[in-house]
Amino acid sequence: MDPTDYQPWVKGESADGERVTAVYHSHVGAACYLSSVDLDLVDLSQFPHAEQIVISVGEEQLAAGIFHREGIGHPFVGHPVVVAAP
Repeated sequence: MDPTDYQPWVKGESADGERVTAVYHSHVGAACYLSSVDLDLVDLSQFPHAEQIVISVGEEQLAAGIFHREGIGHPFVGHPVVVAAP
């Protein structure tokens, strides 16, 4: 993402009162989980407070999960998301 696209939200909220509540990324050919690399990147990101959505894409499968934590420094807890086929 171009940093100018999300700069209004880096300090928490935009001038309109909007805020980032979730960030997503995909795992191609891998399971739906937060890896140690993902966790390191979350803590280094501009949005360590945001929920993390992971979409797992395989040749014959599609899965998604949302990961939430009670605050920065707390562990993430994951929940599956039902993915409907078109």
